[in-house]
Formats: sequence, structure tokens, C-alpha cells
Amino acid sequence: MWNFADRVMKAVSDVTVGTVIVLVHVALADRSTRPSETAMKRQIPAKA
Repeated sequence: MWNFADRVMKAVSDVTVGTVIVLVHVALADRSTRPSETAMKRQIPAKA
């Protein structure tokens, strides 16, 4: 019985760690592809 419980806990732990890793990678990718505010300001021509 304890062997089964250990395997279940390890599986849950692996899934949790994997989910956190994926979410961090998605957040970093989203951050690097989104144009920054200063870059957007530079693209807008100033009206004289």
C-alpha cells in the first residue's frame, strides 16, 4: 500500500514540476515577443 502511495506522490510531484517549468517558459517567450512600450514609442513618428 505504501509503495502505491509513494508512486502516486512521485507522479503528482513530477506533473507539478513539469507544469511550473512549462508555465515559466511560456511567460518568458511571451515577454520576449511582445513589443516593449519604448520600442512602440520610437516607431510612432512625431508630428511637428
